[in-house]
Amino acid sequence: MNTAYRSVLHMRKQGWWAQTTEGRRGGRRFDHFGVADLEAFRPGHGILWIQSYDYYARKVHDHLNAEHPIIKDWLASGGQFCHHVWHRPRKKIPKWTLETRWIGAPQKPEEVH
Repeated sequence: MNTAYRSVLHMRKQGWWAQTTEGRRGGRRFDHFGVADLEAFRPGHGILWIQSYDYYARKVHDHLNAEHPIIKDWLASGGQFCHHVWHRPRKKIPKWTLETRWIGAPQKPEEVH
């Protein structure tokens, strides 16, 4: 199971509608607007774009921050953006764990995962 699908399942368990937005062309994957792997929404919480990846790929995604022109306009339009960083299982922690990194502040941080 890839990290985007793992994030979709996580968001659905939290009560969000979530779907991957990646496209494929010529055997290559393309992110939604070049920045998001999935989109999620929940009444009263807004619309959220999520970039999902494995912890070891985090440096590749560092440029996806509040200064990125598309993300900047998305946030200014009322959208929310976060990174789902998945940590692989290890001996001490035998299951996948999620670290959420917000770009801009979530509307309801106590309920948004």
